[in-house]
Amino acid sequence: MVFVSERIINIADLEETIRKAKLNLEILMDEMPKAAQSEQLSYRAALVKDLLESAQKFEFCIEKRKCVFKDDFSNQTIQGSLSKVCNQD
Repeated sequence: MVFVSERIINIADLEETIRKAKLNLEILMDEMPKAAQSEQLSYRAALVKDLLESAQKFEFCIEKRKCVFKDDFSNQTIQGSLSKVCNQD
C-alpha cells in the first residue's frame, strides 16, 4: 500500500509576517498624532508596506511524503521519501 500526504510546512512564516505587520501598523497609528516624529512615522509606514507586500506575495512550501507499507502486518515498516515543493523566484 502506498500512502502519499502533503502538508504546508511554512505557515508559521506567514503568520509571523502578518503579526509583524499588525504590530507595526499599531505603532504607526500611535505615532500619527505626533507630527514632530515624522522620521519614525515614515520608517514605520515603509516597514508596514514592505511586510504587507511580503505577505501578499507569500508562497507556501508543501511537504510531500510518500510511504510504502508492506503487506505483512506482523513486520510492518515504512519506506518513505520526502520532497519539498516551494515556488521560489
